Formats: sequence, C-alpha cells, structure tokens
Amino acid sequence: MNETTNNGGAKVNALEQAKVIVSQLGRNNLFAISGGRVIYRETGITLPVSYGYSVTIDLENDLYIVRRVFKRGGKVTIKGEVKGVYCDQLGELAYQAHAYKSYDFPRRSSAPLQTFPIQLEVA
Repeated sequence: MNETTNNGGAKVNALEQAKVIVSQLGRNNLFAISGGRVIYRETGITLPVSYGYSVTIDLENDLYIVRRVFKRGGKVTIKGEVKGVYCDQLGELAYQAHAYKSYDFPRRSSAPLQTFPIQLEVA
C-alpha cells in the first residue's frame, strides 16, 4: 500500500492506518462482524459479512465513516452511512451496520449515538 498524508502532514503507511482501525474496532467486534476477515484498502478497511453485504470503515479527518454496502452482479449500493463517528462509537456502529436483518442503519430511533455529520465551528 502507498503512503498517505495525515492532518499533520506526516507520512503514514496505509496498512498501519488500517491496523489502527482494526484495533479501535476491537477483536470481539471484528470476529462477530466478519469472522476475522479483513480487506485492507487505501482509505480504510472492508469487513465482508454475507449475502453480498459488507461493512466499510474509512478514516477521514480523525473521524470515521461507517457504511453498510450491498454488492450484487457488479452493482454496488450503499444501504446506510454514518459520518463523524468517534473511535469509542466505532465498534457499536460497525456491529449495527453488519446486522442487516436486525437493525435499521443508521438507526432511526432515539439512540444516544449521533447518526448525522458533525458540524464543527472553526474559531
């Protein structure tokens, strides 16, 4: 994998960045979601679930983007996306994204997790 630049301008190996994502996701969540299968990509990781579903996790500006993706016959459809995810929320949201039969994703209930992009004000 190629090197990418983080916010501070330092060079970071994309594989090392993906390993950090896996460690913040947690081993138990990783095995529950994909049985331990991880596909490393340039921008993050993909966790294959089953029946054409997968969960993608990308790092963007120190926050994560978690997506539920469905692929069938070469056509890729994003079934749900949550932007602005903090590392302490990553495991729960990735687990919700993988459970395509049990959960709406993003959740549309009064869950305490934030399911919309975060607007930050710059002073």
